[in-house]
Amino acid sequence: SRVSSELRLAEAVGVIEGLRKGDARTLVESKGIAKPKDFENTEAKWAEFSFKYENWMNGFAPATRTYLRWAEVQIVPITGYGSAPTVASTAEIESISRQIYLTLAQLLTEESLTILRNGAEDNGLDAWRILSKRWDPKAVGRSRTAYLKIAQPGRRM
Repeated sequence: SRVSSELRLAEAVGVIEGLRKGDARTLVESKGIAKPKDFENTEAKWAEFSFKYENWMNGFAPATRTYLRWAEVQIVPITGYGSAPTVASTAEIESISRQIYLTLAQLLTEESLTILRNGAEDNGLDAWRILSKRWDPKAVGRSRTAYLKIAQPGRRM
């Protein structure tokens, strides 16, 4: 009907105006984004799982992708966020890390779940760092080199 069409248009305009003002709402309804399938604990499946997981989580908290990628290139355990990108506040990063931990607990099985359980509770970013190194060790080295080229321009790698 004409009224419902006008309401949908007004809602879309409101979302767009909110985005212009820096509102965290998006045009994609996060409830409509399908949860990734459980990770199958193989190197061959990591690329697909990590891609889908990263995008799924980013649908709920847009800064998540930045922090997952940051975690992948960390060498030492993540116990603080001093070297993390400043896209979000420390409290927001802690919340993102906790959400990563909680969602991974639902999607991991066997060895990966053991890795999660053996780490610090609610430290999803460190769990992601360890999982990335376990299931895709070659990509971690490439990611670190690329990250360092950006972070330290002019230095030979």
